[in-house]
Amino acid sequence: MRNLRTVGFTCQNKADVLVNDIYVDKYSGDLWIATDCGLLNAKHDGESEVYFKDKRFTKIAFANHACICLLSGTSIMLLQLPDHIVSCEDFEENIQDCVFSPDLSVGVILTENCNIFLISSEIEIVTQIDLSCLSNEKTKFVNVGWGKEETQFKGRKIKAPNVDEEEGTTEPTSVNILPGEITWREDSKYFAVSWTDTNSPQAHRRLHIFDSNGTLNSVGSETSEVESGLCWRPRVQLIAASKRLSGRLLKVVFFELNGLPHGEIDLLYAPECDKFRVGRIVFDAEEHIMAVLFLPLESSVLPFVRLYTTSNYHWSVKGELSPLPTPLPTSPIGRISLTFGGGGDVAQTSTLHTAVSLGKKEGSYIASFGLASCIDRSAWIPNSTSPDPAILANIDGNSVGLTAFAFTSIPPPMAGSTITFPFTVSAVTISQPRFPDNAHSVLVQPACTSVDKAPWFLTLNTDWKNKAILKSGDQVLNQEKGMAAKNCTPTVTEFCVLR
Repeated sequence: MRNLRTVGFTCQNKADVLVNDIYVDKYSGDLWIATDCGLLNAKHDGESEVYFKDKRFTKIAFANHACICLLSGTSIMLLQLPDHIVSCEDFEENIQDCVFSPDLSVGVILTENCNIFLISSEIEIVTQIDLSCLSNEKTKFVNVGWGKEETQFKGRKIKAPNVDEEEGTTEPTSVNILPGEITWREDSKYFAVSWTDTNSPQAHRRLHIFDSNGTLNSVGSETSEVESGLCWRPRVQLIAASKRLSGRLLKVVFFELNGLPHGEIDLLYAPECDKFRVGRIVFDAEEHIMAVLFLPLESSVLPFVRLYTTSNYHWSVKGELSPLPTPLPTSPIGRISLTFGGGGDVAQTSTLHTAVSLGKKEGSYIASFGLASCIDRSAWIPNSTSPDPAILANIDGNSVGLTAFAFTSIPPPMAGSTITFPFTVSAVTISQPRFPDNAHSVLVQPACTSVDKAPWFLTLNTDWKNKAILKSGDQVLNQEKGMAAKNCTPTVTEFCVLR
C-alpha cells in the first residue's frame, strides 16, 4: 500500500481580506478566491488580480475561461471579466448553496426555506422544487448491482433490530444550524441534496437524489444522524457524508444512487468525536485521496485536515495537515475552505488548497499542499553483500505496519508487525541494513498537527523479540506481531526522540 508525501508547499497571507470560498479553474489551473471585497485571481506565476472590489462574494459556483458565476447575498451573478455583469438573478430568501453540474449545463440552488431552483448556464430559473413536500416520498428503486433493500445483507441489524431506532433518538450535534449542501455526480446526470427537515417534531437531516431534470430519483435511508460534508465520490459513484453517533463515533457513510447505505469509515472515537464536526469532504481527480476537514465544536481544539487513501477495501489515514499559519493566529478563526485542483508541478501529484479567514486584523491565510503517492521501502544498495529484507512500511493514523517481503507475503492492510505511536504519523524512512548487525535505522515524523513534532529514531531488525512495550524516557511505543507473521518479522529493539 502506498503512503502520501508532501512534495510541495506554498502559502500566502492576504491582509485585510476575508476569504469565503476558493475554486480551481480546471482549464487554466488558476485559483479563484471569493472575498468580502471582490473576486481575487491567484495565478500560477504568483501574480494576482482583483475584480469587482465593491462586491461581497460568498461562493464560487463555477469558473472557466469565459465567465464566472458567484453568489452575492441573495443574488447569483454571472460575470465576464474584467467588469461586465452578464446576468443577475435575485431571490427573496438567503441562498445556502449553489453548485453547477460538471458539464456546466445545469445549476442547483438551495435556499434557507428548503426550496430548490434549477437554473440554466445563463442564470435563468428552469424549475422550482419545495423539498418539504418531498420529505415523505418513497424511494424509487434503482438497480445499481447491489440488489434491493429487502435482499441486502443487514448483519447485526437482523439480530438486533432496535439498534438503529435507539441511535436515531440521539440528537445530532447542532442539526438546526448545519448548512444545506448540494453535490453532483461526475457525469452530470444526478445531483444529491442534504438538508435539515424541521417539519417533524424533531429536526432531521434528509438526503434526496434527483436527476438533472429535477425529478426525484430516491430518498436516503438511515439519515437521522447524517451531518455535513456531502460529496459524490467519483468513479465508484457513491455519495459520501458525515454521520455522528453522539458520544461514541464520528464517521463517513456512503450511499448508493437508490439511497441505501453502502459502507462507512470511522473517523474519530470518543471523546474526540464530540469535539469536532466534519466541515468538508473532497476527493482528488484521480479519486485516490480523500481529504476531510474537521471543524472544532469547542475552543480547546483547532481545525485540521486528515488525508485518507483506500486499498483492499480498507481506508487508511495517511497524514494530517493544518490549515492555520505558524505561529497560530490570535484572532478568532473564521470560515475555512478546502478543495483539490490544479495538478502539482511534478507528475503523479495532487494539489490540496486551503483558505482560512482570520478576521480583519489578520486577514486570511491561503496554503497549497502538493501530495504524491510513494512506497516507503527499506533502502538497498545494488551489489551489496548485506541481505535485503525488503521491509515495507504502511502508515495508518498513529500506527505503522511493517512487513519484510523477502521472508513473507502479507497483503496490506495486514502486516508482519504493527508499531503504535502516541501521534499521527506523516512519514517513515527506513535505511539499508547496517554493518555488522544488519539492523535498520528508521526515522518516523509526526504530523504537523501533533503537539510534539520531534521525530522518532528507531532501531529495527527482522528477528522478532516478542517485546510488546518499549520505553524511552516518558515516551512509550507499542508493537504487535501479526497473526500470520513468521518469527523473521520486523521488530523494534530500541528508540529515542530527537529533540
